[in-house]
Amino acid sequence: MTRRILLAVLATLVVAFIINLPLGFWRSGQRKYSWRCFLAIHLSIPVVVAVRVALGISLWYAPLVAVAAIGGQLWEAQAGGNGASFWLLTEGIK
Repeated sequence: MTRRILLAVLATLVVAFIINLPLGFWRSGQRKYSWRCFLAIHLSIPVVVAVRVALGISLWYAPLVAVAAIGGQLWEAQAGGNGASFWLLTEGIK
């Protein structure tokens, strides 16, 4: 695997994780199996696919990207849905 592909895959994983943090925060406040819950889970897919295609990442990496996206959703949900991890990413530790 070349360095360019490795960096592109890593960038895609980070984008998938970070995009799903606020969506996981939003999802944690929704009723399970509701339309909004479905939307919170699937809203990031077009963005992540666009990033993957723009960076030239093969479809073989899609399961890994899906794991990163699910990880972002679950990370925020496990934080109690209080937005703490999203706040740390946007504001930082002062």
